[in-house]
Amino acid sequence: MKKIIFLLFALIAFSSCDKKNKTVLESIQQRNDNTPQRVTKLVADDVIDKNATTFFLVRHAEKMKDSSNPALTEKGIKRAKDLEKVLANIPVKAIYTSDFIRTKQTVEHIAMMRYMDGDVKIYNHKDLGGAAEQMISNHPKEVILVSGHSNTTPAMINILTGTDDWQSLSESDYDNLYIVSVYENAPAKVLHFKYGDPNS
Repeated sequence: MKKIIFLLFALIAFSSCDKKNKTVLESIQQRNDNTPQRVTKLVADDVIDKNATTFFLVRHAEKMKDSSNPALTEKGIKRAKDLEKVLANIPVKAIYTSDFIRTKQTVEHIAMMRYMDGDVKIYNHKDLGGAAEQMISNHPKEVILVSGHSNTTPAMINILTGTDDWQSLSESDYDNLYIVSVYENAPAKVLHFKYGDPNS
């Protein structure tokens, strides 16, 4: 009887472990196939390595076309709220945004929900290398959320990974979420997801 109980316990433990590993492996596999998984909520243990400084990078949500420094549209505001839901279980320690209305509004809801609205920092989008270095220095082995643009978000990934693999996004592309794990003595790793409603 004891042997049967032990075998059942081992089977349950193995199934649980296999399910968790499958989640991570599926995410990585989908990135390799250029078909990112669309997520509604991320689990911290699946995407964060405590030995790395982890960047969550997004382009600002949908914007109006009425000025050189536009605000978000209603659809963009909804996407910003969707982002907060996706990251609800992620221990974000710092939020950085470029100095534009649309990028600030994209992380505004997250900052407000976490009582961090007075702590959102502005980075220089014209000096991404310096900005990345400062973020890593200020928040080693913590989680950093960065709101950027169609060109600066991929450019920041290239800086963090030391590659040129990531190209500028199209003007209609708003639903990408990138997670970059940066290590002191190992190559950076990138996970690529989609969030919110698909681009129209």
